[in-house]
Amino acid sequence: MNDSVQRAPKRLGRRGGGSAFVRGNESRLFFDRFPHPMWIFDRRTLAILTVNQAAVAQYGYSREEFLGRTLNDLYTEEERPALLHDLSTLYGEPDGWAPSPRSCRRLRRKDGTILDVEVVWTPFLDRGREAILAVLHDVTEHRRTEERLRLQEAIVSQVHDAILAIDNRGRIIYWNQAAERQYGFLAEETLGRPLPDIVACRWVLPENERAVRKSLSDAGAWHGKETQVRRDGGPLRVESSVTILKDDCGDRIGLLAVVRDVTERARSEEKLQKSQRQLLEAEKLGHIGAWEWDITTGAQTWSDELYRIFGVEPERLHPTFEAFMGLVRSEDRSAVRAIVEKAVRDHQPFSHEFGIRRPGGVIRTVLACGEVLVAASRRPVRMVGATLDITDRKRAEDERLRFLENERSARGAAEEAAAQLEVLSRRLVELQEAERRSLARELHDEVGQLLTGLRLLLLTDRRRFPGRPRDRRSRDTRRKMMSIIGELMKRIRALSMDLRPAMLDDLGLLPALRWHFERYADQTGVRVDFEPAGQEGRFAPALEIAAFRIIQEALTNVARHAGVTAASVALRAENDRLRIRIEDKGPGFDVESALRGASSGLAGMRERARLMGGSLSIDSRPGGAGTRLTADIPIGPVSGTVPGK
Repeated sequence: MNDSVQRAPKRLGRRGGGSAFVRGNESRLFFDRFPHPMWIFDRRTLAILTVNQAAVAQYGYSREEFLGRTLNDLYTEEERPALLHDLSTLYGEPDGWAPSPRSCRRLRRKDGTILDVEVVWTPFLDRGREAILAVLHDVTEHRRTEERLRLQEAIVSQVHDAILAIDNRGRIIYWNQAAERQYGFLAEETLGRPLPDIVACRWVLPENERAVRKSLSDAGAWHGKETQVRRDGGPLRVESSVTILKDDCGDRIGLLAVVRDVTERARSEEKLQKSQRQLLEAEKLGHIGAWEWDITTGAQTWSDELYRIFGVEPERLHPTFEAFMGLVRSEDRSAVRAIVEKAVRDHQPFSHEFGIRRPGGVIRTVLACGEVLVAASRRPVRMVGATLDITDRKRAEDERLRFLENERSARGAAEEAAAQLEVLSRRLVELQEAERRSLARELHDEVGQLLTGLRLLLLTDRRRFPGRPRDRRSRDTRRKMMSIIGELMKRIRALSMDLRPAMLDDLGLLPALRWHFERYADQTGVRVDFEPAGQEGRFAPALEIAAFRIIQEALTNVARHAGVTAASVALRAENDRLRIRIEDKGPGFDVESALRGASSGLAGMRERARLMGGSLSIDSRPGGAGTRLTADIPIGPVSGTVPGK
């Protein structure tokens, strides 16, 4: 002990006057009958000097047993450092003394039980000895109650459901942390305020008061679902359970509500209900019935659609495997039974088509799919699956197969007709060219010879009779006849060339094109820029004729519609293909409209290219930058050489 502790008893002695605390009968009677335990102990030895009856009753020691003990025997081992601390604090006062502040300590009874005790010490001198009077108040139950309350508060604070309470006036008296999170209001913002000012709960509305009271009276609680509003205005779907809040005497002091946020659950339930409705509708629309078979008990569960598929009423058929087999068409039963037994044995899913016989003899075709569920021991316990009515689908498939067969037959006939048409088209082109060649030869050879002979006769007649006088009219007539004959010969020659240039057969494509371009420029005033490339020999006659006619027709269209003074023609042989390109800078035109028009020039060019196994494309549009015609035709073996210019 320090000096201040050693000096304190002297100051106490001067104040106490050296008298003992329990010297007189009155003091002794007060001490002994005080309702709380008290004892006096020596400050230095901590030995107990005397105790009252309450201490004997509470701690279980007799007075004699108490007088032989010290405070160390009563304090728990953990509390002994606190005992020394309390003594040091009590005797450390620099001026006078005063009772020590209340401190809560843990003391041990004779039977070993521990008590929580509030201790107040008062130092004094007892016949010159430093003593301390200890007054003890048992707070064990109070501490346990406080601990229970703290535990309950901790538990309630961790609950995810909002818990709130209101008094009989409807004012909030409790608001847990979950309520803060759920509604967005802190507890200090809500306590003491009317509940409707914070959140609109159906169970506090005046119009529901009677129903809530009746439910509380009859069932002891009120349960309900409702939609509330958070602080931020968001909707809140809740389930509320309300009970009466009572005090220790059983009197009602308010209402206690547990409010659970079921917003997500409600959404999930709505989605589930929607999915179930959609599933039922899908089953009905798709004629799909679900089933489940408990292999252990043999019981089966069928969906409503499955009953409809089999054409039976639920109340008239107890679904079992044998009842199901009775609905299977007789010729399919053995196969169905074998498939199911194999699935149960091998634990493998299955899918099988078979026929069923409805009441009344109607036969339908179904597709059954199933899967076996096994226990941990690998023992099959259940089979689940679905049955699909595929009667209409099978009929549609049969119709489709018949249609496809008819279509294949029709396609074969169409392809054969197309092949015949192509042969006829090719033959027609060949006949046209042959007719043109024959007509051109006939015009050139026979008609030309006749006209030439007539002209020679006229010339000869004039030379044989040089001196015969003729009148002027006769001379004019002869001159006109000569002029007509010359013009007729010129036109016949031109017509012959247009029908079939002889040099196309004699000299080939390039010389015929150069001759045609010169003649075309003289006749139309449109200059042709020709760019040949890659030709090292003559092409097949059919290819040369097709290329010449395509270029001839294209240039004819340029002269008629383009309104230009020049056009370009490119002819290129490469990679076993002959590519032809004719271009002009005219105003362009609508290709589709032109192809649908009465003129067959564009269609004829396209048909010539197609008959040769090639293609022809036209790039043009009204108001554009000209027209480009491109033909791509495969080349057969070349022969001979291309003559020079």
